[in-house]
Amino acid sequence: MTKEIASILANIQNHTLFEKHKIYFMGGTALSSYLDHRISYDIDFIATAKLPVSAINAFAFSLGAQPVQDRAKASAFRINKGEELAHYHLKYMLNGVKMEFAYFDDAMIDVVLADAMQVDYSEGSQLKKLSLDDIIKLKAIALCKRQKSRDLFDMAIVLEKGLLALEELERIYAYNKVGEKSLQEYIKSFNPTKEDEGDSSLDFLPQHPHYKTFVKLSQDERFYTCKEMFLTQHTQKQKEKLEGKQRAVRVGLKKRR
Repeated sequence: MTKEIASILANIQNHTLFEKHKIYFMGGTALSSYLDHRISYDIDFIATAKLPVSAINAFAFSLGAQPVQDRAKASAFRINKGEELAHYHLKYMLNGVKMEFAYFDDAMIDVVLADAMQVDYSEGSQLKKLSLDDIIKLKAIALCKRQKSRDLFDMAIVLEKGLLALEELERIYAYNKVGEKSLQEYIKSFNPTKEDEGDSSLDFLPQHPHYKTFVKLSQDERFYTCKEMFLTQHTQKQKEKLEGKQRAVRVGLKKRR
């Protein structure tokens, strides 16, 4: 976590916004606060209902944050959905840090949030962050819906550390998938997109084990490296799963003798 982000979170952790509304700290920065696996340059909040626009604007403006608006996207959303984008997504810049609020009208995300555990950002604070398990589940859902290098990297690390069972990841993918591709085939079809901000979100401190892996790579090279990391871990977990089944069969045969 950068000093700028730590300072902002320390400043807002007892704001009444988080006391009055179910809005939780999540995303890459929250994940890195648990795993310390990469640097993240933004602050993400997730809500359990449509965003309280007036309350969030009042909160952001009191900090001196500037709204970031995409009028074309808002207009398209209004035409396609018949609703205002602001009830689902708000973005601000504060001291060079991007701060986003989101509500996802998504059945699986609703299930995760309904059962989610929250922990104090710091002891006794009004600001809560989602548990590591819940952040990982949301990250897995994101992986199944978009093509971003940071999602591939995050899930590669999660699989490597054994923080999410392959069966659970496959279940999440099966719920979200379109077509007949397996998860592995789906990831193999990924290609870099202009919307991927991975060039900055995959920065590492020099002492980090992945610093040398990424420091000299271009945006596209970083994407393909993350993709390969995920596929390697996916293959490894498939192998471990098969070996586990084979061991269980052998044990079962021995017991019958």
